[in-house]
Amino acid sequence: MQTMDQRPQKTSITVSAHIKERVCSRKRGNQTYDDVLNVLLDTVDAGDKGDEQGVVFLHTVYVNGELKKLKQPIILKMMIQEDNSYVLANEEFSFLISCNSIADGLEEGRRMFEEDYAIYTNPENQVHPLAKKRAEMLQSVIRG
Repeated sequence: MQTMDQRPQKTSITVSAHIKERVCSRKRGNQTYDDVLNVLLDTVDAGDKGDEQGVVFLHTVYVNGELKKLKQPIILKMMIQEDNSYVLANEEFSFLISCNSIADGLEEGRRMFEEDYAIYTNPENQVHPLAKKRAEMLQSVIRG
């Protein structure tokens, strides 16, 4: 989401009431229209680049062994390898997952999130400002 000191220059566009309603239905919590449209455009961009064969969405993650819903799904770009295995990737969360099925890849993504969450939210590991920032990011994406 946009922070107060990073406000982009604003503009306006005319859209149909139907499109506005669809965008509004995607807003969660304190999200702005920018946040919603960025997620939608990132998804479309993944397909436009041609390097990926699609995207899959991680809607839940493990936190301390408990399955938690995310405020917004984590978008995993999907590449199909020559041997029909998959590679799922997300730069923001530093996920690079090699798997034989999408279900296995999503489960591995949940486990990777849990490991990162345990490491970065441990107060003993937050000696560096980047570790604190990472902990805040991981905590901020969990619903409730």
